[in-house]
Amino acid sequence: MASLLVVHRVSIPAPQTHLVHVETTVSVTGDGAQALAESLVLFMPVWTPGSYLVREYARHVEGVAAVAPGRTTKIRKNAWRLETEGAKSATVRYRVYAGELTVRTNHVDESHAFLVGAALFLGLEGHEQLGARVEIVVPRGWRASTSLPAVTAVPRTTAPASNDEVLTFEAPDFDTLVDSPIELGTHREERFDVAGKPHCYAIWPTKLVSDADVRRLVADTKTILETEAKLFGGALPYEDYELLLHLAPRGRGGLEHNASAALIASPASFATRDAYLDLLSLVAHEAFHAWNIK
Repeated sequence: MASLLVVHRVSIPAPQTHLVHVETTVSVTGDGAQALAESLVLFMPVWTPGSYLVREYARHVEGVAAVAPGRTTKIRKNAWRLETEGAKSATVRYRVYAGELTVRTNHVDESHAFLVGAALFLGLEGHEQLGARVEIVVPRGWRASTSLPAVTAVPRTTAPASNDEVLTFEAPDFDTLVDSPIELGTHREERFDVAGKPHCYAIWPTKLVSDADVRRLVADTKTILETEAKLFGGALPYEDYELLLHLAPRGRGGLEHNASAALIASPASFATRDAYLDLLSLVAHEAFHAWNIK
């Protein structure tokens, strides 16, 4: 049976430019595959899960262009029509500026990349229920922290350079894709279990936190999650959970997701009791949303 396949290929060839390169391919696969519809509409969301304002993410998109034989036309401030010209596969390439470190925007530099799905991936209008594969080219030695499941048993369409590797993930639908931020780099990962389910802190930059501080944060986070779970009958509403913590001097905030939370706090959060309690309140607030709202 024929079906549509969406693949997003992500690379950051020059991180000092703060640009993320994306190549999105829509193709017909399976038995009896026919040509694509004559035109498809690709859109950039104006929202992100958990952040209740209109977000003009399309302003960070540049260079949207189809790979031959197709062509693109901008039809709205955040949407492009892709003429497929009767092909079974069509590809669009574009770049996204990622120079703002918040919990709802992309941020890239030489040390890491924080990717927010709603601000990065184009959706296929009218087919939001479709799943998608995400292939990310990263320098060898980088890893990814995300609630998206990693996959290995699929043919990769991106051939990395000798010093790069490709990390591959899958999302069951567009909502899950944009509700699953991704932290890339050599950040610190600290894994722990709560109620028998795996959790992980991804902390960047690693040099701004000590081993003792991380142990204290993990122990107190376990207490927070166990206490919140008791309020809702004792069960955790997810199979695993990622806490993506960025330590930055000019930011504070959090954003809840279905199986993760994006957090920004001061590097001084471990210096005093009041500062540390403020960090724990941020963790408690975002994790609470796993039950309440999500």
